[in-house]
Amino acid sequence: MWMPLGWVSASGAGGATASYELISTTILGANTASVSFSLTGAQQAAYKHLQVRVTARSTSAVSEDNFKLNFNSDTASNYVQHVLYGTGSAVSSNWPGGTQTYVQPGSTLGASATANNFSSHVIDILDAFSTSKNKTLRSFVGFPDSSVYRVQLYSGLWLSTSAISSLSFATNANLATGSRFSLYGVRG
Repeated sequence: MWMPLGWVSASGAGGATASYELISTTILGANTASVSFSLTGAQQAAYKHLQVRVTARSTSAVSEDNFKLNFNSDTASNYVQHVLYGTGSAVSSNWPGGTQTYVQPGSTLGASATANNFSSHVIDILDAFSTSKNKTLRSFVGFPDSSVYRVQLYSGLWLSTSAISSLSFATNANLATGSRFSLYGVRG
């Protein structure tokens, strides 16, 4: 069962906690190459984890496009990922092998998908500010499009012990008008 961070209270009794705090939201008014968030020292000290909630679409001519995430402007081969996805009739998994220059927290719908449909993503970044651990993420993605019905579960790794000070999202083309990105801090 997928359980969001912060769902179980510290005492283990269960129930919702008020540990998610909105840091910033960006809604694209025009096609844009990338969306970035920067985190201040105060924000890094206040939170243990991060969550990004995204509804996105790419301007690429394909029905499904790569969704790319980089931390701290790192574009070297320091990322690893795995994916499990289902289409309603089949389940598949993938590991692209070796390291990548970004982590892919899911895919986005492209321009050939049904107009005005956006893929939805919930991305949890664990121990985002620890300086003794590599950074891991998990992502749950859904496609509400008849041409690409799919649910995806991604896991990723950034091979760095640096505290996360920025996040940058992009696709192979541009992020489409109306894409929405909300960054939350999660207290530990």
